[in-house]
Amino acid sequence: MTNYLRKFAGVALGIGLASLSGLGAQAEVLKAAADPTIPPFAYRTVSGDVEGFNVDVGKAVAKQLGRDFELVVQEWSGIFAGLFAGHFDVIIAPVTITQERSKSMAFTEGYLETSLGFLTKADAELSDLAALKGKVVAVNNGAIADTWAQENAAKYGFEIQRYLNVPDTAQAVQSGRAFAALAETGTMAYLATKQPGLKVPQTINLGGAFAFAVKPENPELRSRIDTAIECLKQDGTLAALHEKWFGFPPAADSPSVNIVPGYGPVGFENYDPTEHDLACN
Repeated sequence: MTNYLRKFAGVALGIGLASLSGLGAQAEVLKAAADPTIPPFAYRTVSGDVEGFNVDVGKAVAKQLGRDFELVVQEWSGIFAGLFAGHFDVIIAPVTITQERSKSMAFTEGYLETSLGFLTKADAELSDLAALKGKVVAVNNGAIADTWAQENAAKYGFEIQRYLNVPDTAQAVQSGRAFAALAETGTMAYLATKQPGLKVPQTINLGGAFAFAVKPENPELRSRIDTAIECLKQDGTLAALHEKWFGFPPAADSPSVNIVPGYGPVGFENYDPTEHDLACN
C-alpha cells in the first residue's frame, strides 16, 4: 500500500469511528401516538403544536427511559391499527383498560381513573339517564364511550351518532343534531369551559383506568414504560400534572398515585407479576 493509500485509509477509518461515536451518543426515540382532538389530554394549540396532559406524561416517561420523545399524530379510529402495524411504539392517548383490548395489546398499569361525562346545552334537562329516552347521543367512533353507548342504548332508549373526533360530537350538540355528547369526563368538562352554552350534567364512573399500550410482542418495552410510570407516581410528577391539567390533585386511592405490583394491570391479559425495585432518574 502506498503512503497515499495508507493516509486515505486512516482518514476514512477516523471518519467512520467518529460517525459511529456520534450515533452511539444519540438517545433512542420513543415514538408515541395520540389523537390531538381530545382536550385536555391532547390537542392542537393556535400555533399548531400538540400539548396536553397525556403529552406531558409521555414526555416525562421518555425522560425516565433516557429517550427522546416523538409524538405521532394519529386519528383515534386508526390508532390501534397503527400500533399493530408498527408505526409507533406506544399509544399514550387515553386508552381505557378492558379485557377485550388486553387480548391484543399489552397495557401498562393505570395512570388515571376513568369516567364518562355527558355534554349538553346549558338549558337541557338530564337529571338521570332515563331522560335520554328518544334522544340522540353523539360519540367518538371506537372510543370507550362508543362501547358504553352500544351496551346501554336499548336500556335507556337513545340513538347513537358516531363522529371521527370528540370536538365534532360537541358540535353536534351545539347544532342540535344530538341531545348529548359522551366522552371522557375531563375532556367534556374542558370543552364546557371553552364553549359557551354547554354543561356536563351527568357523569358515569367506569371504575377503571387509562393506561399506555404497546404490542404484546414487546414485553420489555411495556415493563420499562410501566416502571417509568411508577417512578412518576413515586416522585409526585404524575400528581402535579394531574393538578396542572384538571385543576385539582388526584384522590389518595387514584391510579395517578397508587403503584401496582408487577407489570401491567392486575387481572388482565399480559399482566406480569414479577416483583421489581424502582431505579428512577
